[in-house]
Amino acid sequence: MDAEEIRKNLIEQASKLPVEQATELRQKIEAMNEEELMGIVKSQSCLFCEIIAKKLETFQIYESENILVILDINPISKGHMLVMPKKHFQFLSQMPNELIYEIFSFAKTISLIIIKAMNAQGITINIAQGIEQNVPHIAVNIIPRYKDDKLNFLAERQKADKDELERISVSIRNDIENAINAQIKIQKEKEEPRKESKQPIEEKKTEKIEKRMRIPR
Repeated sequence: MDAEEIRKNLIEQASKLPVEQATELRQKIEAMNEEELMGIVKSQSCLFCEIIAKKLETFQIYESENILVILDINPISKGHMLVMPKKHFQFLSQMPNELIYEIFSFAKTISLIIIKAMNAQGITINIAQGIEQNVPHIAVNIIPRYKDDKLNFLAERQKADKDELERISVSIRNDIENAINAQIKIQKEKEEPRKESKQPIEEKKTEKIEKRMRIPR
């Protein structure tokens, strides 16, 4: 890959940032000489790793120890989000099974939430690998679908309005929090009968011990 191809790819990655950051970064990239551009490639700079390190502004949906979920600022459809592993992997085959399970477990949970929050009619889950990747860091695309949306993955994307992204992120975060709290409540209710059923057994054991330890008069 020559310097101009590197420059083109970096500018394409920069275009995914908010307008102010994208403009500033584009100017820096355009001013770089060949040595500086090659240095970026050698350092394996990754836009998603910069986002995960909190060096760039994002519209965050969810975060755990291992994954980060953000809204795509150049969405294919309204509410389009990216589920990314925090550790850098380019391909699904490089990821440990536990991490794959966590990502798709989240995708399962969020699917119904985002359909309700965005008033969507369905969900498309897409993973780009290799030649399809604009950023060499794997991410699961969760894309709300709408009636007659005529989705075209190859069409040029437009930046979403910043205020709209903020509104969507707040709405979905609240729905996720409510869903998690509901799951915790259900789990507690399931565990309580188990504790109650064990209690009589424990009481009988205590009575037997007390009888053995009782001093005869």
